[in-house]
Amino acid sequence: MTMNGVEIVVATADDYEVAYNVLTGSAPRVLETCSVKARDAFFGKIKPAFIHAGKPLQTGQIVRLLNEPPSTVHRWLSDYVKDGLLVRDGKNIRQHLYLLNSEESEFRTQDLGLVEPSALQAFDWDDLI
Repeated sequence: MTMNGVEIVVATADDYEVAYNVLTGSAPRVLETCSVKARDAFFGKIKPAFIHAGKPLQTGQIVRLLNEPPSTVHRWLSDYVKDGLLVRDGKNIRQHLYLLNSEESEFRTQDLGLVEPSALQAFDWDDLI
């Protein structure tokens, strides 16, 4: 649409919510530091495995899940911890235990500077007209 000679995009709050969910579905820090393969492994296999298991996973379990060389998985796990996607529990002496970071979705939203969709739903748009 053109308004005052400028091309603009008109979207509803529902459109914004869809875009918000897509954007916050990928971690900005991982986009900067991890390969596409590592990011896909996290969101496609690791995160669903944690959700399904409902408990911490050991390094060896994650290596078997990904079917990648252990050195590769160790590097990815280190990146995931550094990027705030996973938390390492060092209590187990033989193998590290990893947990999903409960604050993961919170840091993503803050990093992207996005407004929560619920805040848009509550906004009085008539004030702009």
